[in-house]
Amino acid sequence: MARLARLQAGMLRAAARAVRPGGTLLYAVCSLTPEEGVLQAEAFLRHEAGFAPVPMAAAPGVLSPAAVGAYVLPVGGLDGFYLALFERRA
Repeated sequence: MARLARLQAGMLRAAARAVRPGGTLLYAVCSLTPEEGVLQAEAFLRHEAGFAPVPMAAAPGVLSPAAVGAYVLPVGGLDGFYLALFERRA
């Protein structure tokens, strides 16, 4: 898990370099673990100046809002996953 979390953090930072001011970055992972989901998003915001979270609207029974982003719960045989949307402000 720790190795995958480091890999995901690196990919997220690399993608952030391609986002211009005013642009958005979507982080999505097919996992419900905090290490790959909300903790990853919170660490990104701590280390990447200029990015802010974009609130995720909840759809009843589908999205479970987290501190940053939202979990998409397993529905109808599908796997669950985590989404976080960021806007580059500077």
